[in-house]
Amino acid sequence: ASSSGTLKEKVDLVVNIQEIHSLLKIAYEKYQNEAGFANVSAVGPYIKRVKPDFNSRAYGYAKLPELLAAYPDKYEITKYKGKGKVNIIAYRCKD
Repeated sequence: ASSSGTLKEKVDLVVNIQEIHSLLKIAYEKYQNEAGFANVSAVGPYIKRVKPDFNSRAYGYAKLPELLAAYPDKYEITKYKGKGKVNIIAYRCKD
């Protein structure tokens, strides 16, 4: 989000980010594993299904994990090895 945006654009972004946080919480409840973490690769497509216009770039983040990392008070992030050379990124909601 650039500082040259209008006040309305900034307010819309704050409202929208609250919606994204709500969706991330719902997705977390839906997709969390036995360790209590939700895999970002499952959550991303879910958010796209329920909010087709979602794009993390609109919030200033290249990818969903960057958006999650920007809110350490809301999300705990973990990374672990998947199959082969794949790294799994997962998160847990803190509240």
